[in-house]
Amino acid sequence: MDCGSTSHVTNTASTTLVEVAGFAARAANATETPHDWSFAPFVIQTLGILLAPVLFASSLYMILGRIADLANGVEKLLVKRKWLTKIFVLSDVLSFGIQVVGRFSIMS
Repeated sequence: MDCGSTSHVTNTASTTLVEVAGFAARAANATETPHDWSFAPFVIQTLGILLAPVLFASSLYMILGRIADLANGVEKLLVKRKWLTKIFVLSDVLSFGIQVVGRFSIMS
């Protein structure tokens, strides 16, 4: 395993851009007349603001696995190392889906 990999840095940087885009779309929507909002900024803000924390969390999961490897703590993990990121990402995707359903049910 290459513990010097910077994929988590790339993930964090791209996640920051997604969140900035979400908040920029929210700012654009805020300048519009109430009940006459554009659909595209609404979708961008919803996806950007809801998706960014999930992507940040995936960076943390990658780092957690690397820390366990570097500290020789893989045997102390409650789940096997190969399942660690998969379980966390699956739970994040499920949580994101529930949030999207809730967000769009408010819209209708």
